[in-house]
Amino acid sequence: MEVAPSSSSGGRQSGNAPSPSARVGSVVRSRIDLWTDCCARLRSAQKMNEAVQNGFAPLVALLTSEGVDSICAKNRLTFADLLCPFATVSATVKDPNLQAVKAKIRLEVRDIQRHGFLLTLTALPHVLKEAVGAAAAKGSDAWAQAYQDSLFAWFESAGHEFLRTYLCSMFVISVHEANPLGELARLVQLQYVQQHGSGDNAPSLGPRHCTDPNWFAPNILKYYVLLYDISVGGEDDSAARLIFDSMCKTYGEKNCHFLKINSGQVGMSLPDPWAFALETRYRGLQAGLTAARKSLLLAKNDSIESPTSPLSVSSHHSSEPRLLATPISTVSSAVRAHSPIFATSGHGLSIPALSSSTLENGTGSMGTAQPLPSPIVEATSPASHFEFGGAHGQLLNTEDRQRITALVESFVNDALVPFAEKQMRALSENLNGRRGFSKSIFSGMRKWVGSSSTGQLGATPMSYSSESSEMQLRRLADLAFLFGLYSYAYPIYHSLRKDFATDQAWLYQAGASEMAAICKFLSEETVTYKDFPHRYITDAMDCYMTSCGQSLLAVRCALLANVMFQELATKENGSDQSRVIYKEASNFLIRMTSVHSDLESAVLLERASDCFAKGELPRKMAFHYILAGHRFMKAGLDDICLKCYQKALPQVVERQWHFAEDQILYKLATDSKNMALSKQCAISLVKPYSKQHPDQQGTFLKKMLQVLQNFSSEAMREPFPVPLLDTSEIVTIYGERPNWTEDCVDTHDWGDLQMSACQFLKLHPMASRRSVQTKTTDNRKRAVTPAFENFRIQIPLKNPLDVPLTLRNLQLVTSEVISRSGDQCESEVEAHTIDVLVIGPQKEAIAELSLKPTAAVSRMKISKLKFQLVCDDISVTGFIPLNVRGPRKSALQDFTYEDDCRLDVDVAEERWPLLDVKLSYRSLDYCDQMFTCNVSVTNIGKVDVNSFSLVTDRPDLAILLDTRSTLVAQSRIGAGDSVPFLSQMHSLALTPGNSLQLKLMLRAPPQPVDFYPVRLLFVYTGSNGTFREHRECIKFTTRPILKTTARLLDAYSGVCCVDFQNLTTPRDKMIAKIEMQRISVVSRPADSRFSTQKSFAYICPIRNRSILLESDQHDSYCFTLSGSVASPAMESTELWLADQSSLSPLPAWPGYSFQVAKPTKSQLQMSSSQLAYLELAIFWKAQLVFSDGTLSTLTIFGETPVQNPFVASDRSAHHSHRIPGTDPALEIVAAHIETDEFSVEKSVPISLGEASKNVISSLHVSSPIITHNFVENRFCSFATRLTVHNLNQTLRDVWVTVNCGPIDSPVSATESGVSSILQAVAVATASSHQALVPQQSVFRAKVPHGSSHSFDIRLRATSPSVYDLSCSIRASVSFDAASSAERVPLHVLPSYVTILDSRASHGVRAAAALRV
Repeated sequence: MEVAPSSSSGGRQSGNAPSPSARVGSVVRSRIDLWTDCCARLRSAQKMNEAVQNGFAPLVALLTSEGVDSICAKNRLTFADLLCPFATVSATVKDPNLQAVKAKIRLEVRDIQRHGFLLTLTALPHVLKEAVGAAAAKGSDAWAQAYQDSLFAWFESAGHEFLRTYLCSMFVISVHEANPLGELARLVQLQYVQQHGSGDNAPSLGPRHCTDPNWFAPNILKYYVLLYDISVGGEDDSAARLIFDSMCKTYGEKNCHFLKINSGQVGMSLPDPWAFALETRYRGLQAGLTAARKSLLLAKNDSIESPTSPLSVSSHHSSEPRLLATPISTVSSAVRAHSPIFATSGHGLSIPALSSSTLENGTGSMGTAQPLPSPIVEATSPASHFEFGGAHGQLLNTEDRQRITALVESFVNDALVPFAEKQMRALSENLNGRRGFSKSIFSGMRKWVGSSSTGQLGATPMSYSSESSEMQLRRLADLAFLFGLYSYAYPIYHSLRKDFATDQAWLYQAGASEMAAICKFLSEETVTYKDFPHRYITDAMDCYMTSCGQSLLAVRCALLANVMFQELATKENGSDQSRVIYKEASNFLIRMTSVHSDLESAVLLERASDCFAKGELPRKMAFHYILAGHRFMKAGLDDICLKCYQKALPQVVERQWHFAEDQILYKLATDSKNMALSKQCAISLVKPYSKQHPDQQGTFLKKMLQVLQNFSSEAMREPFPVPLLDTSEIVTIYGERPNWTEDCVDTHDWGDLQMSACQFLKLHPMASRRSVQTKTTDNRKRAVTPAFENFRIQIPLKNPLDVPLTLRNLQLVTSEVISRSGDQCESEVEAHTIDVLVIGPQKEAIAELSLKPTAAVSRMKISKLKFQLVCDDISVTGFIPLNVRGPRKSALQDFTYEDDCRLDVDVAEERWPLLDVKLSYRSLDYCDQMFTCNVSVTNIGKVDVNSFSLVTDRPDLAILLDTRSTLVAQSRIGAGDSVPFLSQMHSLALTPGNSLQLKLMLRAPPQPVDFYPVRLLFVYTGSNGTFREHRECIKFTTRPILKTTARLLDAYSGVCCVDFQNLTTPRDKMIAKIEMQRISVVSRPADSRFSTQKSFAYICPIRNRSILLESDQHDSYCFTLSGSVASPAMESTELWLADQSSLSPLPAWPGYSFQVAKPTKSQLQMSSSQLAYLELAIFWKAQLVFSDGTLSTLTIFGETPVQNPFVASDRSAHHSHRIPGTDPALEIVAAHIETDEFSVEKSVPISLGEASKNVISSLHVSSPIITHNFVENRFCSFATRLTVHNLNQTLRDVWVTVNCGPIDSPVSATESGVSSILQAVAVATASSHQALVPQQSVFRAKVPHGSSHSFDIRLRATSPSVYDLSCSIRASVSFDAASSAERVPLHVLPSYVTILDSRASHGVRAAAALRV
């Protein structure tokens, strides 16, 4: 509610005032809350009414005496500041047409002796900058609002408008003056001379950094206040009343007011409504003025040293020398104290002693009045800010604050509003009288405007006298606008903008257009974006910028337009139209940016970003926040620059704005005061595969380390972004051996050998006894590593940068080390360290690190790789996490993975035996080539080794010999197709440090192979019952060198023939001379029920001779095979063709293909005879010769098996001819039987690609020709069906995945008849870029074997054409539902559909009828 006026006449305050409790009420508190809630107001969107009240409030010029200053200084205030929180009053104002409007009027009371409007070219830019910086320093994001408030508060008034001119003058004197009435007369005379004087007779009331006051009219309202200090005069104010009565008689009762203050006591707990008000009002003023003075002093010094310097003071505003007329650090003692912002005393305001020379019995000489010096004082530091010196209003109790409220309300309602109404009526009547209006002054104005006010045309700007018709109209409109009569002011502004445009008075026209738009917005609460005159704002901004060069007026217009557009957008309730409005508001602000002022451009860009954010345009928001931050940085406001960058960062990171992102991150990492943000940005600076120049990448790397140096205590909390690590490629090796190779990784073949060895040797299962683990092994269970041995980890590291990375002191970090008692025991683990590791640009390196646990450790888990990253002389300790995970479980469980325990291991309680097994062998390049390699076995552990075994699934290719070169007995172990054999050496007693030298005979496969693996698993056991394995994988790549075949010439006599052929040709790079050494007969029983150690067949030569084959030569050798010979001396299974004395003794090879063969069940059931195997073996020697004839030093040996010539050539017949002289009960059968029961090699499974050939698909469409009207509906929708039949030969179910949609290179239709259809369809196009749009893009289904499944697919076409459906429908099949399962594409036969436009189909049919 409002406070009722006093019962006294006029403005006199009666002594019969209501009680304080009754008068405090909501009015006083509303004045206080109006300012105490300003923080919340700034955080929310500013309303247009509020913006107008802040920027265009009625100006009241205040002149106070020194006594008033002394009284107010007790509360750390000036009189203007005293009224500030209570300056908003609700009043009813009538326009000249007697239409009453209720308006909330906010006064701006300005002490013109201390504050005015700042000089635009000198002081104002510095104050604006400091105001924005001060707002940001408080932690607020409302720096744009601070810029707007400071601009509206200190921007000097322009000559084309009256909005920022003083409407009235308030004179305040103290009762305690020596001559109060004389002092009042002096102040009145001082104001009168300043307003109406000219030249030297017009004193300067304000400080030197402000412009001279401009007055609204020659006759302004004058209001007089008599101030009474209760703390000095007491409650008896009778003497003061007498003085007040004299004032009322002289100046009128309605224009006088008696105010009593300071009735409280120090220490009252009342709210301080002045704190926020004064902070907002004087924000950045002191620091800005100090910066302005320093800037001008530097410019003056430069101009003295260099008269032609562009920074010469003469090039600035004409009033700038006034800033330099007074010394920086001195203020005349005869001058009263100024604003609290220059306070130096303890209470915040310094009051010098009054000088009697300035008062001559209450009257002063106006002609000799000294101009007030500049209040700029030297700041203690360049960054000094406004200090309020404590609380304000300590002596103002509730009654005093209510009296201040009553003063403001009395002034507004009893004096100011009546004066304004009278002025508006007078202006309206005067204009009507001068122009002879019969109706309204707003119709047909250009018909009656006189020629006296016609502007000048040409390059000279148009100007009007203050008493011209146009300016009188502008004065009337501005006065109505100031008091909330927007509906009345709008037609005046609207008419004036046309008149000014006709006169080409562009500055005046811009001002009228701006105010017309504002009045239109404020006069209609329901105005919408469609009804709002956007062109008025656009015209005003263009004129201000281009025609007039008034950038600050353009900025003011843009800021107000932004507020209006945001309010218009909120009325649209988040519709698409609101986003259009926000975008238009942003465009208004962006258009005002320029290269001349970084600060104003930055503020406008920041406001534009805010509009883009509200308009849900995040990328534009981020982009303009970046631009705003860059301009703030150029303006020297780094804190705000960082905040803008921080706001833009979420929309920039990983959005392909590489260079903008890097700039933001670098700036935030360098200057941000938020240490956590600085750290995160520094780490984000270093990006893998950055597009920056290598030098820049090195700079970013160094910056990251510089920032991370400040976090030494937290270095282990953030992982390094480089080097890169693919944790799935980590390899773990359990123990000191083996030396890892990829061929020794666990596979099913190695697993079969392991299982068979464990079962035969009666060892514990090897499921947890892994040697090596990679991503291909089963890592779901924890493996066991031996104690007192290194648990080795190979970590692949990649440098993604174009600069080298230097890593030092690389070490593994454990997260858990559990002892056998369950406690943590990290001291029981010894970590290996790599001193230096340098990774070149875009290179990879493998770091092999290890941990050595003791027997006290039960389990340990590794979590990090710790190291020091070094750049130049900067070194920071950090880490890379080692988080391994297994493969995905299934496609139905997204983001669910199997456990991977590679880095989580158990530790064995006892030591394991440890042998160093080394094989020295050379490559075998030819089929059947033989070589004896040395096997060195050394006990490097701490446990005695008792046994040593070799397990292999190819005993025909690898044989172990003991220390005496004697064949170690082989035992067939296990069952199934793998048929592993084990050779075991017992009772070794190999103590630590001792060695054994064994031999291993290797033979190449009889067929040509490429990288054929032969797996050798060495298993040895220790004296404590533990064991360990060692793996070797020998790969053969061979080519044929000798071809041998055996023929039976005479079955009765047993005459046979062996044909030899040297397969090397003269065209080969390496040729061979092959000499046959020996022909052997190898035989053994086929059934374990019979056993014999004696051979049952003997070989005898017909004519013994040597055989030497050059390249590509043939030869044959005849001999006889029989079971009986003429004499025992002729019983021989070997036939030597060369001198055997030159050869070292060779061990007997224990069989060939029949080593792993066994008879069939049918043979065992159908025959009661003893079954046996028999083969021939050709032992040969070859001397290698180069193609140029040079003899190689390498001589190779080999033994080639030859099939028994007595076996029928027809493989279907299992019986053979009986060898002459053999036991009739002995039946020789073939060893190479290719049935599944006898086959040594595993059957090759049918691949998915082969199986998919029997998965048949077909496409069906309801109609091959579809007619559609694309005018009515731009999409033609139709259905098609894909049917899949599963007839694959594996008898397995398949998963079918159908993907719909266009592909990158669609297949054009080439079927016969398509071209004729295209010619017939006039509107159809044959462009292969036409695509069908699916309603659903992916289908999946399981199709059991022998069944079919149909997929119903809906497609949409956007234009008429001929479409191949197979180009838009693609299918693939797999045996598993997992997304990682192997897939092969399914062939979909082409199927075409023709879509016609109904508009053209009639013409096509008519043309077809004519052809018929």
